[in-house]
Amino acid sequence: MKLVSLLSLLFFATVVAAQTPQGTGLTYQGRLDKSGSPFDGTAHLRFRLFEDDLATTQVGGDVVLFDVPLAAGLFSVDLDFGAVFDGYARWIEVAVITDGDADWNPLPLQPLQSAPYAAYALSGPGGGTSPWNQGTFGVDYPGNVGVGVPAQPDQGLAVSTGNTDGNTAVFTNDNPNYATLATGNSAFDGIGFYDNISGRHYIGGRLGVGNVAPFDHSKIDVVGSGQGVRSVTAGSIFNSQFNAAMLAIGQTGPSPFFVPAMGLYASSTDDRAVWGVSTNSWGVTGENSAAGTYGILGTQLEAVFGFSPNAAVPAARFTNGGPNGVAIEANGMVKVRTLQITGGADLAERFPVSGPIEPGNVVSIDPSSPGRLRLTTEAYDPRVAGVASGANDLAAGIVLSDGDDPTNSAAIAMSGRVWVRADARTTPIVVGDLLTSSDLAGHAQVASDDALRDGAILGKAMSALETGTGLVLVLVTLR
Repeated sequence: MKLVSLLSLLFFATVVAAQTPQGTGLTYQGRLDKSGSPFDGTAHLRFRLFEDDLATTQVGGDVVLFDVPLAAGLFSVDLDFGAVFDGYARWIEVAVITDGDADWNPLPLQPLQSAPYAAYALSGPGGGTSPWNQGTFGVDYPGNVGVGVPAQPDQGLAVSTGNTDGNTAVFTNDNPNYATLATGNSAFDGIGFYDNISGRHYIGGRLGVGNVAPFDHSKIDVVGSGQGVRSVTAGSIFNSQFNAAMLAIGQTGPSPFFVPAMGLYASSTDDRAVWGVSTNSWGVTGENSAAGTYGILGTQLEAVFGFSPNAAVPAARFTNGGPNGVAIEANGMVKVRTLQITGGADLAERFPVSGPIEPGNVVSIDPSSPGRLRLTTEAYDPRVAGVASGANDLAAGIVLSDGDDPTNSAAIAMSGRVWVRADARTTPIVVGDLLTSSDLAGHAQVASDDALRDGAILGKAMSALETGTGLVLVLVTLR
C-alpha cells in the first residue's frame, strides 16, 4: 500500500461577529491517492509545521485527527497550530495511517503559500513596500509617528489626547514587578529623551513618581509608602572615582541667581534622618577638603549622638592622621563620667618659658619673669616646678593650656609618669629614690641631703641609672 499524492493546500477566512478577534486556525484541503487510486474511507491524519524544507526545526505542536472521512480521495480539515505565523516561511508535513498500515506514512513537505490579499495586507496602506520592518527585536519604523496629533519632523513619536486634564500617554505592564509610567500634561512635566550619540537619558522637565504634581522645583519627586527610592550597585574599578549606590553632588550655579547647594539633605519626623550600616567598613563618614569646613556638623539639641549596643565597641571614634593632629576640638565644657587616657601617662600644663626647653628637662620657676619657667641650673632648687613632658616617646595624657604659643611654651608634667634627664655621675639612682634638681642644667639627681631636700623634691624614681647621665622614669610628686 502506497501513499501517492497530496493535491492542494488552501487557507480560508471566516466571517465572524463584530468585535470578535480573528483566531489562528486555518482550513487544509487535499486529496489522498492510495495504490494509484483515490482513497475512499477513513484515515488518521497528523500535521506538523517546520521552519525549513529539511524539517530540522518544528514550530508548534502536532495536530492529530482520527477517522477523517475521505470521498474520492478528497478531504477538508480545520487546523490550529496556535500563534506561529509571524511573517516567516513555513512548511507543512502530512502523515497518514489507513487500515492495514503499521505506522504513520509521512508525505513530502509542502510550503505554505500566501493568499493574494494576505500579501497585499503585509505591504500596508496603498500597497507597495511597507515602512514597518520586522527587525531583530521587533518591528521598526524609520519615520516619525503621530498619535492624536500630526507627526512632527523632529519627534519620533508625538502623542496627544487633546485633553488638558488627562495624561498625554500611558505605558502599562501587567507584570506587578514593573511600574506603570504616565506622562503628565504640564509643560514642565515629561519623560525626556534618549541621546544615541552620548548614550544618556535626559528629563527635560519634572517627573513625579506616585505624585501627580512634583514638589516645588524638584526634578524627580517620589511619594509612597515603604522605601521611596532603592538604589543598588556593585563596585567596579572601571566605573568611576566613586563606587556608590547613590551619588549626590551639590554645586553653585553659574549665575547670581543660584546659591551653594547641599549634596544630600535628609529629614525625618519620628525616625532617623540618615542611617548608615556597613558590614566591613564605616557606616557613615564625613570629610572636609577646605579650611573652615566640617566633615560632620551637628546643630541644636544633641548635635552629634553616638550609641553602641556592644559594650566592647566604642560609640564614637575620632582620629587624626598627623602625629600631633587634633582628633577632637571642643569650644565649651566637656562632660564625661569616666575619662580613660590611653595615649599618655602624665598630667601636664603648658607654661611660657625663658629659653629653649627639651622634653625630659627639669624646670623651675623663673624669679626674674613672673609666670615663666626656665631650665634648672642648681642642685636642690626650691623653685623646682616639674619635668618637660614627651621624652622617650611617652606623651602626656592631659595637657592644660590657655592657648599659649607652642613655640614659646612647653608642656610641663606636674603629676604622673614622665621620663626625666638624670645625673648619676656621683650617686647611682635606684628605684624608689627621691629625686631633686642637679647642678647639671635640666637634670635630676638623688635627693640624699635631708636638710636640703624639703621643698625641692621632684618625684620618685621608677627606673634605675647606675652611672653617668641618661633617662630615668619618674613619678612626679612635687613637695
